Formats: sequence, C-alpha cells, structure tokens
Amino acid sequence: MVRQRIFFTKKQSYWNRYRVKIASTSFAVLVWFLIVTGETFDYVTDIPISAETVNQDYIVTKPIPAKAKIHIKGQGLALLGFLLFREGNVDVNFEWTAGTQRIQLSENNVTFPGSTQKITLIDLIEPTLVDITIERLVTKTVPIINKTEVVTLKGYTVVGDILLEPQKCDIRLPKSKIDSVSSILTDAVKWEKIKYSLKEQVDLIMPQEAVDMSAKRVNVFADVQKLMEKKLGRIPVSVINPPFNMTAIVIPSQLSLTAVGGVDIVSHITESDIKVYIDYQKYHNSERGDIPAYIEPIPHVKFTDISPQRFKVVLEKR
Repeated sequence: MVRQRIFFTKKQSYWNRYRVKIASTSFAVLVWFLIVTGETFDYVTDIPISAETVNQDYIVTKPIPAKAKIHIKGQGLALLGFLLFREGNVDVNFEWTAGTQRIQLSENNVTFPGSTQKITLIDLIEPTLVDITIERLVTKTVPIINKTEVVTLKGYTVVGDILLEPQKCDIRLPKSKIDSVSSILTDAVKWEKIKYSLKEQVDLIMPQEAVDMSAKRVNVFADVQKLMEKKLGRIPVSVINPPFNMTAIVIPSQLSLTAVGGVDIVSHITESDIKVYIDYQKYHNSERGDIPAYIEPIPHVKFTDISPQRFKVVLEKR
C-alpha cells in the first residue's frame, strides 16, 4: 500500500501572500518615476543628531534629541539615494564643564558626506536650540549586599554567614546622585539541596544612577557541613559580681545542654569550652528566688535542651 502524504496550509490573507511583490513593485515604480522625470523635488525628513557624550570626568544628564528635522531638495536619483541611506547629520559641539549650556543650531551644523553633495539644504526646521546639562562624575565606595540563598540538603547546615569577595565596590555616578546610592545588590540566586561547601560567581546589579562600577561579578562562598548534635553535661555555673566579702554558691552548680552545628566545629567542643555564669549584680533585686544563667555564645553553634534554666544563689561570708 502506498501512503499518501497530505500537507495542510493555513489560508493566508491577500496582503500576506503578495506583500513582498506589492512592495517590490511599488519601489520599482518610485525608482522609475524619480529617474525618468529628472525633476527637482522638495522633501522634509529626519537625520540623526551627532554629539560626543562620552567623557571620563563628566556626563550629559539631560538627554540630547536623537534626530533633527530638515528641509531639502534635489533631483530624483540623488534624492532617492539620500532617502535610502539617510546620510548626513547635525553636529552639536559643546564644552565639557559642569552646568547647563544652550546651543544654537543652524544650517551650518548640518553636514552631508560627499555622496550626497547634490542635495541642497533649504532649512533646519527643528531643533534650533538644544539645552545640555553636564555633571561631574564622582567615585564612591559602597558595600555589596548579599541577596543569594543557600538551602542545604536535610541533615546539613550552612556554617556562619555567606561570604562575598569583594565585599565592597567602587561606583561612578553623577555628583548630584552621590547620596542616592548606599549599596550594591547581588543577583537573587538560590541554590538548593546543597551538601558540599559552595563557591560560585553571581552578577552585581548596577544601580540606575551609576554609569560604571569596578566589579561586575562577585564570588560567593558558603561553608556547608554535616549537621551534628552533641550532648554535654556537668558544665559548671559560676557567679560574677557577688557582694564584697561574700562567697556565692550556685544551686545546682552545673547544667547540661546540646550543642548543634557543623560537624567540624561541634565535634571538637568539650565541657571546658562552654562558659556559664550568673551576674549577681544584675539580678540581686529580683523578686523571684531563682535566677537565669548566661551561656557565652560560640560562633556558629546553637545551644538547645538546656537544663536547668534557673538557679538559686546562696551567699556566705568569707
């Protein structure tokens, strides 16, 4: 059996089917008309405005118009070439000094290249006046704010803060905007199910007010370790700032707790590494008979299951 392959096509509108032919025919007619007649025509058209707006010390903060409207005339073929290639521009010259300058434009600012010299400029219609505002560029050093996130696999943890390198960045911006930018943000990247230490690069988001910055990307470091819990008991509780000539006795004299954190840190912690004390001067007027103890923190370690949490203090004369 021979299989027949049937192709289906969508119905196309008359314009979609013949637009290329219509455009080609229209263009050919226009070319023929301009060449055959050889007459001179007037025409109003747009040409670009050209201005040097790049400087290492200054910036143009008020936009210059992109185009100017001119009135020209020329014979058919010359005019057609000009309209096709849009050769010519309006030159705007100014001084690189801070402040606002008003530039007067005239036909003298309009230039045509050699290939369009058969075109005659009748008039520069607009703009005839251009206001240019220039500001000095300044450099400011700002901190980089981390917007990335690291989500570890269950049973793992990020030890400490996510670190950035570099931590600061130099930005260049107009002098009037120096107080509007206080920091630079990283791209908001999120890594998930991480179980190894992370080292990546992310983009920095340049503030709208800035024109340049010393770094485009930043290194991101995260210390990821296996989560560990370690039970510690018989940790002595001491008293600081007791009354003069008195000895303070804590009841009970010890506590227990669980240290939680990265395995590289928690595995090395012992009871002697944990400092627990009661500040008697802070609590001696307390109406309650029991007093809480303070546990000195260990970086990147959390303490849970603390028992007991309150103590009695008995004073004895020395």
